[in-house]
Amino acid sequence: MRLYHEIHGTGFPLVLIPGAFGSTATLGDLLPALAATRRVIAVDLQGHGRTPDSDRPIRAETMADDIADLLSDLNVDRADIMGYSLGGGVALHVASRHPGIVNKLVIVSRPYKRRGWSDETLARMEQMGQSIPENAPPLYAKIAELLQVDYDWTVAVKDIRAPTLVLFGSADGERAGHGQEFLGLLRDGRLEIVPGATHMTVFTPIIVPTVTAFLDAP
Repeated sequence: MRLYHEIHGTGFPLVLIPGAFGSTATLGDLLPALAATRRVIAVDLQGHGRTPDSDRPIRAETMADDIADLLSDLNVDRADIMGYSLGGGVALHVASRHPGIVNKLVIVSRPYKRRGWSDETLARMEQMGQSIPENAPPLYAKIAELLQVDYDWTVAVKDIRAPTLVLFGSADGERAGHGQEFLGLLRDGRLEIVPGATHMTVFTPIIVPTVTAFLDAP
């Protein structure tokens, strides 16, 4: 699949992957803030933004392969990978499935297993799957279906070789203690909790100082 992408800034490449229903057009001030110090490759995932859909379901694993294919097409041998929510799952699998191309990894607001979400968040996911409007766009139906799929990526997380930053907002929707569990699975990990941030507000310039400090560290 050919992914729509935009390249901003110069320096070491950083692949920036938005979440469900997001795209390069919804990144707002986060994109230029990150591009001030590096070459940001922002992408639209399958069926999002200006990337067409296909007949396959929406899955983090297959979309991770799309990212690897894009980097190959761009002749980028190695990059930092950063993803949010659905994009965080994609980033996780890029690092697990294609370890040679990942320098550092940043996962924002994405539990490594479905039971990492709180009961309240899981209830909202299930409600979305049960109330798909008849005239809903295909992407809505695919995301609603995805949210019902159980997953546990423990093995994939343990396989990650790249230094990894895991970021959650303090009111992000994950289960209490999940961030520490995530950190415990990583070979080389760091966990940061953003005070006052929710799932909808964490993927903004408020995380840029933390992210850039992590990416710039030796």
